[in-house]
Amino acid sequence: MSNTQYNNIERPWKNNEWLIWPRTILNDINMSDCNDTIEGVCYENKSLEDCIKQCPYDECGVGIYVKFKSGDSICAPLKTSGNPNLSPDYRLKRQQMYNLDPDIVESSVFVNTKLFPFPPNLSNTVFFGDIFELVSIDGKTKLNTNIVTNTDKEKRSKVIMDKDTISRCKLLPSIKSANHAVHDIPVVFGDKFEINSANTSFVTGVKNNLLQWKEALGIFGGGGLTFTFIPTEPGKRTGDLVTYSDDVIISYSEGGTVSINSKNELYINTNNTSTTKFKLRSLMDGYYCDNGQCKSVPINKITPVRYPGTWEKRPPENVLSSGTYKGNNVFNHEGCWDMCRYIKSGEKDKGTISISNSHFIPFPKFDKKSNLCLIVIISIVLSILIVWMLYKVFKNSE
Repeated sequence: MSNTQYNNIERPWKNNEWLIWPRTILNDINMSDCNDTIEGVCYENKSLEDCIKQCPYDECGVGIYVKFKSGDSICAPLKTSGNPNLSPDYRLKRQQMYNLDPDIVESSVFVNTKLFPFPPNLSNTVFFGDIFELVSIDGKTKLNTNIVTNTDKEKRSKVIMDKDTISRCKLLPSIKSANHAVHDIPVVFGDKFEINSANTSFVTGVKNNLLQWKEALGIFGGGGLTFTFIPTEPGKRTGDLVTYSDDVIISYSEGGTVSINSKNELYINTNNTSTTKFKLRSLMDGYYCDNGQCKSVPINKITPVRYPGTWEKRPPENVLSSGTYKGNNVFNHEGCWDMCRYIKSGEKDKGTISISNSHFIPFPKFDKKSNLCLIVIISIVLSILIVWMLYKVFKNSE
């Protein structure tokens, strides 16, 4: 089974503000084990309801509930307050990803939709790990990343803007991680990052005020390599999501901002009045539902819109974090979570995924209360059968 097939998860069940995903697990499970729970421990033999109660709203937005066919269970309410922008919805995978046999064990993921609404509509938002073109504000030139393949060391170190070139950039967190989940974190104004030539080890550094391509220095990055985005639109501030609709100023961590000189080289301008702006042009695909099928569309072809719905934590109105295509909501998750068949029809509900209202409990036949009810029902049926048989015997003896 390919990795993308693990994206085809089952329809969730709803319990108040919680969505419960049956036979589902989170990827990068090493960052979601018992050490990452609210109290640093997992709980044993709790019901699903009791497990959810161990997940307080202010600290915990997701948890994993594992129930074995024997009736034993493990509860892991995960602490999410440290990464409030890392939505677990992007990490949902079929439990077979970790070879969990559903005939022996069922893993369920429960997510608080007040913290992490489903589906997350952030298709026009820049994420760490996205591949994009860094473009001048007039759109005439873009950052040449193909230059790093030049065999001439001096030439390949130049960071220049060209008209006809390949530009494939990526933002890396200043403190990198081996966990793929960092790619599921949206970039906000004020985040520190390194500018990477995608699929290479080269990042931009600074020497004599000129930007240069340098080999990355390892997992913790290195001094003199980090930048941040500064918003240019009135009303936007540090902490707001960076979108592909934004014009941005690139600030250098050691002071100054990135500008373009007469040779189209990028350099650090320490003049406080510098306002050189750039745009990020996405090279990523988005995904939308059309007649029950999940289809792809380049992000640069979507219509940017504000976050839909009434989520109380949605971005401000001037942050166009979301997108539509042909009137359909666009998601930045391949396969659309296999939820397109559950899309509601009708103009009012267009693009809305219908969620079951039933309460899901894995292996209900092994629940003690369910067993008791089953025993009572069987006893009643047997009693009726015995009475009926005695009646037949009595009638035949007359």
